[in-house]
Amino acid sequence: MSTVLEIGQAIADEIGLPRENTLIGNDTQNARKILRSIQDGIFLDAFIDRDWEILKGEGTINLTGGGVTTYSLPSDFDRVMNGTIWDETNYKQVRGPVDKREWQDYNKGLAQLAGLELVTTIVGDLASNAKTMSFYPDTSAATVSFWYVSNKCVWSQGKGEAISEIQEDDNMPIMPTPVVRAAAKWRLLRMMGMDFQDERVEYFAILDDYSANDSGGKKINMGRHVKYDIANVPEVGFGS
Repeated sequence: MSTVLEIGQAIADEIGLPRENTLIGNDTQNARKILRSIQDGIFLDAFIDRDWEILKGEGTINLTGGGVTTYSLPSDFDRVMNGTIWDETNYKQVRGPVDKREWQDYNKGLAQLAGLELVTTIVGDLASNAKTMSFYPDTSAATVSFWYVSNKCVWSQGKGEAISEIQEDDNMPIMPTPVVRAAAKWRLLRMMGMDFQDERVEYFAILDDYSANDSGGKKINMGRHVKYDIANVPEVGFGS
């Protein structure tokens, strides 16, 4: 990983700007533009465009069974990974997150599930400036787990931990450096009023390359018959 300052110096070199010795607290116009391009390249491009494996975490919620209830999400929660919300107690996938129209159907309408499966929706809590998760019908205690993307996508060397914003020149974006640098470069060119279209296309090409190698993929069977071995169940005890 490269530091914010190193990325800023690299893209300044590439487009012909003088190098800055600092970015945080530097009030020169070039320094402000370089820092803004890196911030946008991280938080509006690299972080948003892909769910990087290094930023994924697993969360757990213990349902109380007291009716439709709102539960807190991890403090670093940014977005849930769809299809990963699981009712571990009843060995079932939770339906959702559903949109608010569908949630109204289950929670207040006639299209109820009669307790056959859980439905969830994500709700914004303005009072705490955080997202929460609600479940229906939530009539019995259960443990629900899910995978999510953390908003702590910058590493603070001084604090020795991941943080959610750039605070120092030696902070390091956790996503691949070439991806962040390519995103920051095209954004800096646009801020400078220069042509940026080729660099933006290059960013997406670099993004795709690093995304493809970010995690292992499923095995592709090129034969005629495909067999899916999902469950490892011993063939004994039938009928007993």
